[in-house]
Amino acid sequence: SGEPSANDSDGVIVEECPEAGTKTILRPLERAPENVFEITKTSSRETVAVQKTSSSTVITKTTVMTTTKGWRNVFSLPISYDVNMVPNGTL
Repeated sequence: SGEPSANDSDGVIVEECPEAGTKTILRPLERAPENVFEITKTSSRETVAVQKTSSSTVITKTTVMTTTKGWRNVFSLPISYDVNMVPNGTL
């Protein structure tokens, strides 16, 4: 898991995890308890394909980025959970 960093001016917390390729932004929710945050999670996956012919080598690098939104409840115990919102009809 990545190390969180805080932006004290507006209560935003940013978590980055290089191993998983994710960046999670937590923003305090208006009119919610202090332990509930709106989250925006961005992940990226990169693939590289190499195609060789007699006269050339073609390297194709593809990066797929996905973003999910939801909310996170954080507790004083060492637990938290994310609820991800899924577009209608995608399950």
